[in-house]
Amino acid sequence: MKKLIFVFALTGLAACAPSANSVNSSALRIVPQNVPLNLVNAGPSSMAAPLSLGLTLTFDILPPAASSTGNLQTYASDITINGNYAYTAFNTVGAPQAGAVDVINLGLLGALPYIDSSKYFSDFDVNTAVYSAGYVWALGAKNDIGAHIKKFPVSLGNLGTVAAEIDMVGHAGTGLAVSGGNLVASVGANAGVQSVNATSGAVAAVVSVNDARDIKVLANGDLLVLSGGSCLASSGVNNCDTSVGTKTPPRVTRYTSAGVVVWSTDLVGATIAQSKSALVSGSTYAAASLGDGGLSMLCLADGAIMNTVAPRTLSGVAPELTVTNAVAAIPGMLVTADGAAGVSLYQIESSTTGPTSACAKVKLTALGTTTFNDGSSVNNVSSGNFTASIGLLGVQIYAGRIYAAAGAKGFRTIDLNFQLTAATTIISL
Repeated sequence: MKKLIFVFALTGLAACAPSANSVNSSALRIVPQNVPLNLVNAGPSSMAAPLSLGLTLTFDILPPAASSTGNLQTYASDITINGNYAYTAFNTVGAPQAGAVDVINLGLLGALPYIDSSKYFSDFDVNTAVYSAGYVWALGAKNDIGAHIKKFPVSLGNLGTVAAEIDMVGHAGTGLAVSGGNLVASVGANAGVQSVNATSGAVAAVVSVNDARDIKVLANGDLLVLSGGSCLASSGVNNCDTSVGTKTPPRVTRYTSAGVVVWSTDLVGATIAQSKSALVSGSTYAAASLGDGGLSMLCLADGAIMNTVAPRTLSGVAPELTVTNAVAAIPGMLVTADGAAGVSLYQIESSTTGPTSACAKVKLTALGTTTFNDGSSVNNVSSGNFTASIGLLGVQIYAGRIYAAAGAKGFRTIDLNFQLTAATTIISL
């Protein structure tokens, strides 16, 4: 009976949150889960593996009703966390475009989420949404136009009337970051990186990059750009994943804020047309998800490839459905979004092998993969609300949450708890 009362309380609290209309109310879209998750396919470790590691699926926030988006089913494609709010982007598969943005209040310590407000579109795929200085910016692709961005004022989680709608050059907006109070966006094939003035909405070219897929702004203002592997334009085949044409490899390139190349590193993978690839960066390292190329970790100072791991595979599932879509960082670990394979955890460990670099040698060891087996496909991951404490005998105790954009299952909240020995050195990005 206690468990039933607990679930009822969560549902009741969620139902009190503001919503745009009844079919998209928190009461209907938020599904409490409380399901323990198992990790499988762990790799050998040279460091002390976690003394304990627990994962629990706690909530799903389902995509909005199709009636809100032109009777087209939308899927959770991206999540960004800012403070105690999550901004979830929804898009469709292929054409025509439709999408939505949710502003989710994560509740007390992220434990009781509810939907503060939403915006719905019948002609606009939302590929990502970010918060900056009182506004939410939604980037994606609009029917018959291509790359497009919308600006909404937001106060206490409530989205206001659209303040700006800006068409951009490019097939689709894929990545968005805040730079010096303005924004920089990667806008897909043959359009590179463009800046958006946060006040005037003026768009300007920053760098020319073929198939720009994601962008991050470093602490000193430099730009980190991930581009996909594709055919040269002269071959007549764009973003090819066949032997036709001359392929260019995927790259991570570091630029100054003025667009001058600091370094550029060729990688392997990211060759599937219109597939997902993403970046995460810290103070020393960065990591890039490369679709069919798996996951690579790089040194921020010189671009050296520190380690690469292959994408996860599932027996009986086509490899293109289990590619490495995105990556996020948590203390001492990386988390990947692996499509139908679910979510994987990798411990960052010191290593005696690797390239000569300005960075210390490291490697990635798989702690395992949790596969939901419920028809979901994890497109992106983020993290938040992590705390650290010291237990008996100096045991290091970490607790926090992983947030997954899980396609048809929407916004997925996963509790993560793990313990490390006192002697274990945490290596983070």
